[in-house]
Amino acid sequence: MCIRDRPRVSGLAGHRGPVYGVCMRGDILASSSEDGRVLIWELATHAVLHEARHGNGILGVWLSPDCRRLASGGFDSALKLWALPALDGTCVADGSPGASPRVMRNCLGHTGPIVSCLGTVADEHVLSTAFDGTLRCWSWAGVPVRTYEEAHVGHACGLAQDEATGTVYTGGDDGHLSAWDLRVGAPPRASRAVRACTHRPSIHAPRRSSAGAEDVRRRTVDGRE
Repeated sequence: MCIRDRPRVSGLAGHRGPVYGVCMRGDILASSSEDGRVLIWELATHAVLHEARHGNGILGVWLSPDCRRLASGGFDSALKLWALPALDGTCVADGSPGASPRVMRNCLGHTGPIVSCLGTVADEHVLSTAFDGTLRCWSWAGVPVRTYEEAHVGHACGLAQDEATGTVYTGGDDGHLSAWDLRVGAPPRASRAVRACTHRPSIHAPRRSSAGAEDVRRRTVDGRE
């Protein structure tokens, strides 16, 4: 069914480039963009509460349930972990004074653009997937906990966690949807049985336009532009 009556009720204007990621917590929303910024919005007023400057185009963004911590990842292959001010602007998450987002950790290890990032349900770790095909698990101190090499053949893209079981799900350019048990002592790879859920590959690597900017090629159902 094709919807032609444009049911959008409103829009948020503030980014200066394509918006690639959103994460919502109640009335607060975080958005990431090609312009290198994460904006924290109050939906009731459409006001920008905070602005975090990642420095490069950002694909993945995650906001903690209490809106005090933020993770962002993008074309520079770096995962940045942020402390955010309280919504009243009094202090950042670690209790130090200040009304601006502050980078707590700059996590390096991926060798391709980071597509998705996610804080685990137990709030112990931050996960990230990237075009290098890996799934990486980080502590909030920025220390790599586990790396799943070749989590997907090609790009590792989607990322989600079952809040009830803690199982992590990833999707990739290889058409696989994989489930992961990240508990200590668990097998380091998704099972073949889980990998039986497949789709046709549909996501292409970013390319540079004639202007030199990264251009994420659009998704297709048959692998063509």
